[in-house]
Amino acid sequence: MFGLDFAEIILIAVVAVIFLGPDKLPNAMVKVARFIKMVKNGIASTKESLEAELKLSQMKEDIIGEKQQLLSNFDDLKGFKNIDSMVKDELNSAVDVSKATTETTLSTPTETVREVVSFKKASSDV
Repeated sequence: MFGLDFAEIILIAVVAVIFLGPDKLPNAMVKVARFIKMVKNGIASTKESLEAELKLSQMKEDIIGEKQQLLSNFDDLKGFKNIDSMVKDELNSAVDVSKATTETTLSTPTETVREVVSFKKASSDV
């Protein structure tokens, strides 16, 4: 158990019987067994808490990594802060181009209509 041979355990038992006597020996063995059980439970709980702490530290490292990634993404998004004005400028230029195209397209049919109207007036005079 603790690196003891069978002969050493017998020697300890004989010494215990001599010092404690046969009346107190069973009670002493129960106390020793409880002590050993308590030590084993303490070691097991310490081991579990260390494993939990290691998992927590791993989770903390993961969260810090995610935070760094979010911060870098946020910095990338800061570059788009003036996107609103850029979009407005692009929309205004698109509207200007559309107006110019519409005016050009509309000016041609109006002239055609005027010519047709002029032609009808001239033919009705005859």
